[in-house]
Amino acid sequence: MFGINVLIVVHFVNGVLCNESNEITTSRLERQMENDKRMVFNKMREKYILEDTRVEDVLKKYNRADYLPFYKSHSVYKDKYIYLGCGAEFSSPFVQAEALHLLRNHLKPGASVLELGSGTGYLATCMADMLGGNGSVVGLDLVSPLVDFSVKATVEFAPHLFEKDIIKFVVADGRYGYQQYAPYDVIYTDCSLRSIPSVLTKA
Repeated sequence: MFGINVLIVVHFVNGVLCNESNEITTSRLERQMENDKRMVFNKMREKYILEDTRVEDVLKKYNRADYLPFYKSHSVYKDKYIYLGCGAEFSSPFVQAEALHLLRNHLKPGASVLELGSGTGYLATCMADMLGGNGSVVGLDLVSPLVDFSVKATVEFAPHLFEKDIIKFVVADGRYGYQQYAPYDVIYTDCSLRSIPSVLTKA
């Protein structure tokens, strides 16, 4: 069952799909990515989203490009959503940073976190890292290939999180929660929900 004091964050945002040309050369893409990254981090600082240094540190520690299977055709630090297929989207860097900012006081050692719609696992990895080596993040997604990719990417770029059993990815419908690792201190999603499912608020 879920804990009585669980923090549920439903992150409502509007995004734009990234429809850039696939003809961008590698060198041009790298320059574009660095420029976009610099601009988006400056924007985050202006909005005080990076006032907690842990948020900025973890966003710089993990490269968004490593969590996108086809990143060579995109500038992954543009402030846009990137469509992944199967109805799934990779959130913009600003949205992901804002999520970590909103949750920063709850992402502490020993916390238990459930992410609904974890996609390719980038945000789940960042949240797990912010737990300081002690805690648990469970990422749920309906799309099996995305879950498989999440596991592969995290094993490669954040192996310590798997070795310490801090992070898990599961194919499941987030609307029904995930009782196996309950209770949770934090439940996060930026998916579209008409209302918060009652199963997520039950003690």
